[in-house]
Amino acid sequence: MTFMDKVYTLRTEVRGDGKTAYFISFADGQGEFYDLEVSEPFFVEFRQMERKNRNLQQSDWRHQEASDLWDETLYNRAFKVPKSVEELIFDAEQRELLNKAIAALPKIQRRRFCSTMNITSTIARLVRWSIAGRNQSGTRSYGPGRK
Repeated sequence: MTFMDKVYTLRTEVRGDGKTAYFISFADGQGEFYDLEVSEPFFVEFRQMERKNRNLQQSDWRHQEASDLWDETLYNRAFKVPKSVEELIFDAEQRELLNKAIAALPKIQRRRFCSTMNITSTIARLVRWSIAGRNQSGTRSYGPGRK
């Protein structure tokens, strides 16, 4: 049974004398169809129970849909979206090729290349060196043996 499926039917019928009759129709487990006449208070109570149940099911459905959307939007709004497996493999292959190419360079070119590629660490190192290298008078001291 799926969402909002009912196994019964509620109906009213106006008789010839002007009175209203209330019915609940359903099929049992063996497939036999029943059409039962019930009293008005029973019919009203059954209708209220049906509405409460429907509202509860709809509320559950909305909350489930909202949580699904919430997970999806969190993934889409992520500051750094995780890479797919294909992208990770491609990046690993590119790093491997780059490392092989760097290893094949002569020593001086390799040192120059590595110093330019590590520019962020080089800049941080220069800033630390610059701050540490200032003496009390504000002039630069270039370390031992340097002027």
